[in-house]
Formats: sequence, C-alpha cells, structure tokens
Amino acid sequence: MKKYILLFLTLTFFISINSYSQEHGGKNRFKTLKIGFITEKLDLTIKEAESFWPIYNKYQDQIHLLRLSEKSKLLKNIKERGGLESLSDVEAEILLNNVIDINKQIHENEQNMFSDLKGVLYAKKLLKLYRAEKDFNRKILEQYKKRRQGSRRID
Repeated sequence: MKKYILLFLTLTFFISINSYSQEHGGKNRFKTLKIGFITEKLDLTIKEAESFWPIYNKYQDQIHLLRLSEKSKLLKNIKERGGLESLSDVEAEILLNNVIDINKQIHENEQNMFSDLKGVLYAKKLLKLYRAEKDFNRKILEQYKKRRQGSRRID
C-alpha cells in the first residue's frame, strides 16, 4: 500500500509542476523552451527536423492530454469524496487503478512514438532524445525549486 501511496504522490507532484509551467509563462513558452533544448541536444539536420517534429509533437500532445485528463479526474474524484484523508481503501484502490491505466496509455504512446521515430532518426539519436527529455525535465524542476526558494526568502 505504501508503494501505491508513493506512486500517487509522485504523480501528483509532476502534475503540479506541469500546471505551474502553464500558469507561469504558458504552454507555448514551455514548448518553445523544450523544442530549443531538444533540437540543440539532438543536433538535428533540417531534413531530420522536418520529419521528426510532426511525429514528436503528435505524440507529445496525446501524452499531454492524458496527463491533463488524469489530473482533472483525480482531483475531481478526491474533492468529491471529501479529500484524500477521507477516502476509503476501496475508493483509493479505484483511483489508483485509474492512475495506473492512464500511465499505461502514456507508456504506450511513448513506445509508439519511438517506433515511429525509428524511421526518421538513428537509434543513437533516439537515445539522445530520451536523455534530452529527462535532462530538460530535471532542468525545469531545478528552476522551479530555485524560484520557489527565492520567493520564500525575506530580506
């Protein structure tokens, strides 16, 4: 049960980060930063970029919608039930299964994206893409932490 709670809290944290990035600068700014970061890390040629970005964006949009639907369903269900502390084990189990199902769909989309991108990029660049996405997310998280710590300081 502790494993499920940890999964739930981790998921909620990443959803919060996503919401923060949208509220502070908007989705377009976030997307622009990500495109620039990935383009630089992958060192895409013009031909590669023309084929890569439509495929990548299609899957990222689908994944983003899944995460948004997950967040709204999850928060709505928890709120309707009087908050996390008032959930029964059965209700928590149902919500957790919903989270697991959506995570499976996200994973399937990621697998399909990489399969489709195999026709566009070599395996080495796909590994660089995987790493670039992780690095970008880590960088955004670090910036968020710095901003949050800066706003807490009282001079």
